[in-house]
Amino acid sequence: MRLIITLLLSLLATPALAQPADLVLRGGNIITVDNDWRVAQAVAVRGGRFVAIGENATVANYIGPNTQVIELAGRTVVPGLIDSHLHQLFATLNGPAVQLLGAKTVADVQKAIEERVAHTEPGKWVMASSGWHESILEEGRMPTRFELDAVSPNNPVFIPRGGHVVTVNSKALELAGITGTRRTPTAASSCATRRARRPAFSWRTPPTWCARFCRRRPPTWRSC
Repeated sequence: MRLIITLLLSLLATPALAQPADLVLRGGNIITVDNDWRVAQAVAVRGGRFVAIGENATVANYIGPNTQVIELAGRTVVPGLIDSHLHQLFATLNGPAVQLLGAKTVADVQKAIEERVAHTEPGKWVMASSGWHESILEEGRMPTRFELDAVSPNNPVFIPRGGHVVTVNSKALELAGITGTRRTPTAASSCATRRARRPAFSWRTPPTWCARFCRRRPPTWRSC
């Protein structure tokens, strides 16, 4: 009887064996990205979910006969990053640019540009982020040069959308040598209506125009 009681007490005092994981990564730097940004040595995964994270010895309890074990040998593991289409250079350049993703109308775009102009020396470029789309605006279109002129008559404005569409104001066109007295570059496909040879002014993927325009843009945009 004493033997039975001893065995029962022994079982109760022993931690329950962990259910084996499908995958264990160990011996590395696991960047958890939790609230404390902990860095662990190992991690166990079962059914597509993390079941344990910590020191190698802790995660070792999750290794079973069918567990795939990957020795990281000091390498770093980060959470999965899903990104369908990011140009890292332009994502970085977009950081200090005027953010338009929250704009709902052309007036919102004008307000954002106007606020930046107020803190920009006359003649200096005002650049907007390319991370937005005109379809989010009530008008469903890019702002025209005239609408941009209203809030930025003395600063050239360059508003890209993605990597293929831009709209600019009159000051930008002037710096590019594009005026009402000369033809619009044939490489440019205008997306806006024209008034007396004064485009409104939005372009799609204009390679030769872009090459010339880039020479007059800020240094950070020379790579286009």
